[in-house]
Amino acid sequence: MSIERLRAVPIFEKLSDADLASIEKVAVREKFPPEKAIFFEGDPSDSLYIITGGTVKVFQTSDDGKEKILNTMGAGAFFGEIAMLDGGPRSASVAAVSETEMLVIRHKDFRDCVVRAPELLWKVLEAVVGHTRRQSEQLLDLTFHDVPYRLLRRLSQLIAKHGVKEAKGTRLGIKLSTADLAGMIGSSPERVSRLLNKFQTDKLLFLDENDAIVVPDPVALDSAAEAVKDWV
Repeated sequence: MSIERLRAVPIFEKLSDADLASIEKVAVREKFPPEKAIFFEGDPSDSLYIITGGTVKVFQTSDDGKEKILNTMGAGAFFGEIAMLDGGPRSASVAAVSETEMLVIRHKDFRDCVVRAPELLWKVLEAVVGHTRRQSEQLLDLTFHDVPYRLLRRLSQLIAKHGVKEAKGTRLGIKLSTADLAGMIGSSPERVSRLLNKFQTDKLLFLDENDAIVVPDPVALDSAAEAVKDWV
């Protein structure tokens, strides 16, 4: 395992080669088959997960058993950074969508690293605060705009993370229902369905023979999002 893989994780970007080498020694590689739960909402937590291959979904389950997907993540993404620091309960469930491989850093092992190099903790905390601030800014950006913008922005993000380039465009490499997309942007499945039909009419996307979303031109999708940004 190269320390460059750890350096690519934003919360480790301020660490020295020596710091990264100490973390590399305690990182454990784990594999998860499709649909395998990594953990459930409310479970005790103690680990940071770094995705090195595959895709996971972050979701919550309602009282009536319905699943609401909050986010999806692919290679290079990470989650559980707060758990690695404080060990609090999980706020959502995470499961593998495809065959997924991850590096896992447990709370106890990270603490052992910090005992040997206390300044390591401050560097990670600074990076965690910066990462959290950027996430909050992105959330606010979506919150104060209407559903068309939120949907276009989410589709653009999903294509960037999970897109598979093909002759006719970039195909979304994971299967999501209109209810999944609606849950991600805080709208209703009915409105998302109407908007997807409109985006197809506008040639921003189409569905292939397997009902997967294909975007002919991701740049045009981004431009469309900016064009509707100030709708009220």
